[in-house]
Amino acid sequence: MKKLPKQLHKYFWDTDPLTIDVVNKSVYVINRILQWGRIDDLRWLREEYGIEALKEVVRKSRDLPVKHANFFSLIYGIRKEEVRCLQPGFRLQHRNVWKH
Repeated sequence: MKKLPKQLHKYFWDTDPLTIDVVNKSVYVINRILQWGRIDDLRWLREEYGIEALKEVVRKSRDLPVKHANFFSLIYGIRKEEVRCLQPGFRLQHRNVWKH
């Protein structure tokens, strides 16, 4: 099992970072670092997973804040229509969950 580097442990406050398998939990790791990581952490992501894996997580993520999704869609050259969390229906549905 490939382990998460120690400098990234701070982003996984809700779980034991020593038990995270960066291969089998790649989507979880990528999503979390895209949300909270710094430039050096993003470089590690790119080196570890490759740019296509990062793009795929940006496209499919349900958890990325809108600002982050917009930023990464611009950086990675992804059309906004391809990014799930930027779709009007998705945002409206997500917002309605918190109204009740």
